[in-house]
Amino acid sequence: MPLTRSRYDGLAGWYDNWNKPHAERNARDVLDLLGPGDGLCLDLGCGSGLYLGVLSATGRTVVGLDRSADQLRIARGRARQIVQGDAAALPFADGTFPAVATMWISTDVIEHVAELGGRPVPTILAIRARKRS
Repeated sequence: MPLTRSRYDGLAGWYDNWNKPHAERNARDVLDLLGPGDGLCLDLGCGSGLYLGVLSATGRTVVGLDRSADQLRIARGRARQIVQGDAAALPFADGTFPAVATMWISTDVIEHVAELGGRPVPTILAIRARKRS
């Protein structure tokens, strides 16, 4: 399925400014939940990349994935391994990521997560979905 325009395209600057204090406040909890480790970690729905640093601080190599080109424009300033895609057609082989984190993920991504079927997603820190009308 080809990518369609994300709901957050055109809002990346606003969202990054709005979410930054929340990400800073949640950093310790994210570190505690995930704990130290190594290997790859997928930041599913990484948005502007505000959690990439804290996920990397666990010792893992973090890859950010989001649908929004606008959000990824900002995320690329925070990390090198950033990929545009969606959960309906992940651009990775099954079992690539021993850890997956997602925070503040939009319903346009969640709608596709249910379609992942048998793909392993061993560690999910939190999903906080808000349905947009």
